Amino acid sequence: MRSTFAGLSIASSGLFAAQRALDITGHNISNANTRGYSRQRLNQAAQDPMSIVGGQGQLGLGVKMQFISQVRDEMLDIKYRTEVNTLGEWEEKYNSISQIEAIFNEPTDTGIRKVMDNFFEGLNSLSKDPSSPTTRAVFIQSAVALAQNFNHMTDNFEKMIRDANEEVESSVRSINSMASQIARLNKQILEAELDGSRANDLRDARNLLIDDLSKLVDIQVKEVPISNGNSSTLSILIQGTPLVNHTDTNVLELETDQDHPMYKDGLDAIPPRTDLSTIRVSNIKWATGSSLDQTKLGGTIGGQLQ
Repeated sequence: MRSTFAGLSIASSGLFAAQRALDITGHNISNANTRGYSRQRLNQAAQDPMSIVGGQGQLGLGVKMQFISQVRDEMLDIKYRTEVNTLGEWEEKYNSISQIEAIFNEPTDTGIRKVMDNFFEGLNSLSKDPSSPTTRAVFIQSAVALAQNFNHMTDNFEKMIRDANEEVESSVRSINSMASQIARLNKQILEAELDGSRANDLRDARNLLIDDLSKLVDIQVKEVPISNGNSSTLSILIQGTPLVNHTDTNVLELETDQDHPMYKDGLDAIPPRTDLSTIRVSNIKWATGSSLDQTKLGGTIGGQLQ
């Protein structure tokens, strides 16, 4: 015969489950504007029923709380990271093209086209009346203006290369910093989930870092369940080489004071060109010496390198 308090026990299980659900709802509302937060919900199931003697069926004993889960789609995570990587690369290309457009300053009355038009007009006038002092003075002035314009453009382009190189160095530092933070979160998540719990907020923090990292550089994320099935290890790879191997990191290094790629191409020209010999740039490599193709890094840093 069942206890006279069974009805109260059923009612209290519902109240406790509702209270826990309200706590989670409050947590969701509080984090409505938190970047990277994933909505959470309480998963519930019926308590194990009690069999009634005489084959009359089973008597329900209320509700039990199973676990708190995230409302998040891993497939959408993969798609987002692919697209945001492309966005990061093209944003950098757009910024560079905008700077080039500003250097050429076209179409305006002070742009390169106008300066060149003035030069050729002066040259045409000089060819018709080479003995005129006024014509010669106008031509010299237009030639000086053209030379100054070219020199100004060259200075701006060289500054643009140096600025882009500083951005590359900053991106490498950001990648290494994010890798270290992800490795620390991997350790915390594994420790929190060994008893079967789900470290939702820690996973949100890690996913946000991975999202930001995927915009900087093209990465592959691999999550492998561990033997007990309660948690998993996570690795992040760049071109097949681990940047993060669960709790370990393999950092990127900068090889500074290197020749600009266009300078190396200029040496093969006839006659050789050495006008970019003063521009020094940084190359990226793995600290372990593993091979790295800079032309295929993708993302923000790939756009900066290009």
